[in-house]
Amino acid sequence: MKPCANGSSNTTLREAAPLRMYRMKGRPRTLPAAFVCTVSRPGAGSCSAHGARSVLIAMIVLGSATPVVLAQPTGTQIREPLPLEIAVSVHDRNTRAPINFSPDGAWIAHTVMTDEIVPQALGQMYTETGFPFGEGNSHMEATVTRLADSESIRLGGEHSSSWAGTWLPDGKRVAFYSDEGGEAGLWIWDAGARRTERLGRVLARPFFGFQMPRWNPGGDAILVKILPAGQSIAAANELGDEVPGAAPSRSPDAGPAAPSVWVRRVDASVESSDPPDVEPPSERRPPTGAPRVFEADLAVVHLNGEVTRLVERKAIWGYAFSPDGRYVAYTVHKGDEPASLQRNFDVIVHEVATGWTRILGTNVRLNYGIELVAGQPPCRVVPGGTVRPRCGRRRRTWTADGGFHRRRPRHRAR
Repeated sequence: MKPCANGSSNTTLREAAPLRMYRMKGRPRTLPAAFVCTVSRPGAGSCSAHGARSVLIAMIVLGSATPVVLAQPTGTQIREPLPLEIAVSVHDRNTRAPINFSPDGAWIAHTVMTDEIVPQALGQMYTETGFPFGEGNSHMEATVTRLADSESIRLGGEHSSSWAGTWLPDGKRVAFYSDEGGEAGLWIWDAGARRTERLGRVLARPFFGFQMPRWNPGGDAILVKILPAGQSIAAANELGDEVPGAAPSRSPDAGPAAPSVWVRRVDASVESSDPPDVEPPSERRPPTGAPRVFEADLAVVHLNGEVTRLVERKAIWGYAFSPDGRYVAYTVHKGDEPASLQRNFDVIVHEVATGWTRILGTNVRLNYGIELVAGQPPCRVVPGGTVRPRCGRRRRTWTADGGFHRRRPRHRAR
């Protein structure tokens, strides 16, 4: 036993059995499972575990969760500050990278955001290794954790970024991205051997956390975004936020310290009875176009290393296999509507075996273009190629086989 942090002579701190905690500064860290501080009430005699009037304060840390302080007052309550070393080293989770359960439910694959920072220049969207800043500039670690005992395994290397782990349908492997070796690629972790290896030499090009590797139902191929053939990471990064065919800016040239004032006139006599989210697409102004830095190929990478490119040089945001593996549905970002943050997408279905493609909807208003591939009703791709995205307050159903399009009526909540 040793004195507590407040320096009180009648206050003692005893350590409980150790528990494996989270990684701190990229290294495994073991801390006591609980710091039990027993403080005697003034005048109650010396401090002991059997004090009649004492306060028990326990700090319990599990996995990589935020430390929680539990107080059970039995007398005078005393609050101790959280140690600075722990406070500044707490890890977070990449909130837009889904938590992926193993088929047996015993493990989860998830992405940990550490307290380390990846250097980022102003406006930079990818590092020179191809690591994306779509989820911030924290150092990422693809991790699998066993729920029974909180055992955690980092899939990537200690000095590399890794993210977006996804379990194979049979639970034997995990696919994830890593820039190990100096370039972002597709990697496989073998759960039995606990060994990782890179799959092929493709250059992975996701941007957001939800753009994860997606296994086909048979478990022998993975759907991913990759750089076009022959394009380097440096060449792709140089594209920046350039928009193809965009009109030049009308902003007048001004000096560094000179202000610019814009005045726009709106004709008050023009009124619209329809709210923006139900405005017919034909009456909208065309979207501005997607930045070229998002351009990539959508490809199926087989476990033997072979690559089948389904779509080339498109700003693809959402993508998924149909449950039978016959089709791939994806969305292409067309840009934002003028003077708006509303994104427009084309919704497309592609038959993997034949290359047959059908555009199901154009300039569809979605949020991140993933509503149709969320994997649960009504946003899903079902057998036969039926795609059901949620579009604003409307629900649409497209059938890939016949091109049937139906707009479902809206129902008011009772």
